[in-house]
Amino acid sequence: MNQHGAFACLGVGSLLGLLYVLFTAVPPLQPYLPEWFVALHFYEVLPFFFLFNGAVLFGVSYLTAPPTDQQLAVLKAYTPDTKTGAEGRPLWQSFDLWFGFFCGALGLTYIAF
Repeated sequence: MNQHGAFACLGVGSLLGLLYVLFTAVPPLQPYLPEWFVALHFYEVLPFFFLFNGAVLFGVSYLTAPPTDQQLAVLKAYTPDTKTGAEGRPLWQSFDLWFGFFCGALGLTYIAF
């Protein structure tokens, strides 16, 4: 799996979900779908969406080139150099920044709801 497959799966899944909601919830659009499909509950349709999106993910990932070693280097574990005091990574790649954003978003969500 690679980023091309992930983004294709994200786009296709979002579009498929949006179209499903529109075509089943808006009465003038319902004649464009089979009657049995409109009558299904979302939980009955969900496995088919999952399988279709999985096929898109693996298909696109298989048909595109794998990531280079330089792109994968960001995923390697980082240990700071304590002898020289060098940081080694820019701020946007640090765990602390993204964990702080996550905690802030979680806190805002807690406050909002």
